[in-house]
Amino acid sequence: MFAVTWSGAAVQRLAHLEATADDPTRIRTAAQWADYTLRRTPTDMGESRASERFRVWYSDVLGLYFHVDRDAATVRVIDVGLAKRD
Repeated sequence: MFAVTWSGAAVQRLAHLEATADDPTRIRTAAQWADYTLRRTPTDMGESRASERFRVWYSDVLGLYFHVDRDAATVRVIDVGLAKRD
């Protein structure tokens, strides 16, 4: 099990996304699912960027940029935004 923290910028951005969404529950549920999943299998989610420790993951609703420290068993969500679907 990994400890997950969200940067202040990610928390603020998530709050903004939720406040301006047509369906705030959808944003909230997606964030809760991402947090739950990152606690369990962070290295299985998304794909690596810059190094294996930095990853990007797009769900149906949100995109997350995060850092995984396997040695410390921590995940830090650095940024979050809406997943763009065409």
